[in-house]
Amino acid sequence: MAAMRFKPAELFGGAMTAEIPEGFGDVSLLRPVPSHQEIHLSATGFTSLILEVTERVDHLSSDQEALRYHFDDIVTPGDTSHVWETSNVIQLPNFPSPTPTLSLLATVTPPPTPSSLSQQQSGLTATSIQPDSTQPLQNSTAILLTLIRLLPQSTDLLLTISVPLHQPPQFPPTPSTSSTTYPSNEINGNHQQEPPPDEEVNFHTGNYGALVREGLVIRDHLLRSLVIRDWSLFGNDGEERG
Repeated sequence: MAAMRFKPAELFGGAMTAEIPEGFGDVSLLRPVPSHQEIHLSATGFTSLILEVTERVDHLSSDQEALRYHFDDIVTPGDTSHVWETSNVIQLPNFPSPTPTLSLLATVTPPPTPSSLSQQQSGLTATSIQPDSTQPLQNSTAILLTLIRLLPQSTDLLLTISVPLHQPPQFPPTPSTSSTTYPSNEINGNHQQEPPPDEEVNFHTGNYGALVREGLVIRDHLLRSLVIRDWSLFGNDGEERG
């Protein structure tokens, strides 16, 4: 996999800065985005990242429970989810210490459609999407969720990176989209958005595939480069403490 290249980005009107992959575009240039969110999408439409400022969840007894609470909140009712791993070893060199930070890797699978059920019954589908299956979850989305707990600001900062584990339909970009939001000279062929066809992606054996590995690189680089420039974004007294 070619080395990924990053570019500086101002977030929330410059209140935060971070480095995101080249070839990612700001969704707010295409449609309205809530003021508490930053949403950026890869030029191919495969991988997305969302940085979200939310009120601190303080009715739970542990940070791990808060992480799971936020994850459950983004799962659509009826979808099947599975958390494959969690970690609290996340580097935030530009934040005051200690800043509790946790991350998880999960998959979310929508319920089968009538057409997919008929295909499975007729033996046309290559894999069965069951929670205990050892086959790749081809209709699922991998979720990389990171929770940053800003205690003095009563804020939970969430970074969500979503990677579909199937190949969505390809649509040619419109001139306005490609020139305004996703400049072709920012892609440079360095952001591989399609897994090698001969790679077997199997979460049960720990082989998460090329796109998820890229998602992990994006997560770690963004968090290492993330800086809060204006703490008044979070209300309260707006002061950095720690």
